Amino acid sequence: MTDSADEQAAAEALPEFIAKYRITGIAGRGAMGVVYRGHDPFVDREVAIKVATGEGGGRSNRSLEVAKRLFFNEARSAGVLDHPNILRVFDAGEDSTGRPYMVMEFVEGSRTLRDHTTEGQLLPVPKVLEAVRQTADALVCAHAHGVIHRDIKPANLLLTPSGAVKVGDFGIAQRLQGDETQVLGWFGSPQYMSPEQARDDDLSPRSDVFSLGCVMYELLSGRRAFEARGLTALLNKLLNSDPLPLTELRPELPPAVTAVVDRCLRKDPAQRLPSAAALVTALDAAMKDLGSGVASLPEAEQLAVLRGLGWFAGFAPNDLREVLKAGRWQTVAQESTLEEACSLHIVLRGSLAVSLQGRRLYVAAAGESLGEVAYATGRARGLTLTALETAEVLTLSAPAREWASLACQMRFAQALGTALAERQWKTLEALAAAR
Repeated sequence: MTDSADEQAAAEALPEFIAKYRITGIAGRGAMGVVYRGHDPFVDREVAIKVATGEGGGRSNRSLEVAKRLFFNEARSAGVLDHPNILRVFDAGEDSTGRPYMVMEFVEGSRTLRDHTTEGQLLPVPKVLEAVRQTADALVCAHAHGVIHRDIKPANLLLTPSGAVKVGDFGIAQRLQGDETQVLGWFGSPQYMSPEQARDDDLSPRSDVFSLGCVMYELLSGRRAFEARGLTALLNKLLNSDPLPLTELRPELPPAVTAVVDRCLRKDPAQRLPSAAALVTALDAAMKDLGSGVASLPEAEQLAVLRGLGWFAGFAPNDLREVLKAGRWQTVAQESTLEEACSLHIVLRGSLAVSLQGRRLYVAAAGESLGEVAYATGRARGLTLTALETAEVLTLSAPAREWASLACQMRFAQALGTALAERQWKTLEALAAAR
């Protein structure tokens, strides 16, 4: 074996443990180091462990200190945030060699939105709006806790197999309550910076709104809003030029969609959408305009509907809000069908007939759920769901662990277990009656 092969083999060798975490594989590599897949034996869960490359991996003492600041800034910034669309940080520290590590939520089979920024790989417009909405909702939480991300870009937005977005990489985040771990100065990705960030001015949450507008532009068009050869030319465009109108790149886009992007990309923060919450509202209006199934009822009325259903008995108000954010409120016209997929469908109003290969199995009325087995196992059974009258249904596709807080996960698991038991009992009764 050659010297270079020996070095490569050593680089690929897995440590057995990092702190208390058993290392089971490599999840990925990046400029800052390596991400291991690990197991936390105390709570019995899979985790991702990001470790900075040490001196042995070619990193100088000075750059290792910078890495430490970035790691610990991310841990303190993201560690205080509890939101289903923010990648959770569980722990951070230094290993026996002095390298910083950070322990995060592990998301199986995830990719980033960067995979959907080129022609031929673009997501459908409704899915783009949903992904941006989830990101904006995560920023509402971050901003409420005094955290400005400062590096919103497609590569920092994970997309799970079920379509949930996870905002990650808070390494250069700015916290209003700063401390010695905070990373200040001119940092970020120039293609997605707000003009005020490029000037190194004081930032507000509107800076993240601009960056997310850049992401939305790219997801819709397959090209960046600001591109140039060289950093100087790029910053000049960012500060002084508007991007090519989306209507020229994709004339078929609805005006309501392009208007949201335009309002995010205003140079003057005062002319921009004022907050991530305002962006969520604007996206909801655009999605309604697309007819993508978003409920037109105000949130207060939606919550009232959920509170009136036995399925949600025992859910706290915040739990119900989490369910609403994760779900899709749909109106199903009489005799129209609803795709089973691997989703959980909770009937809010009206009723739906459930059939298999043309044979009706049962009818679900308001307050009952459908698709519990497919949702729990990830395997659809080929059921046909038909509205017997105009019905309203709340559909949840992502597993609760991807969108719910721990308290909500516990209540949701209990409700789903009860629904599964009731469905099994009704199935047994139907089979007995058919004999």
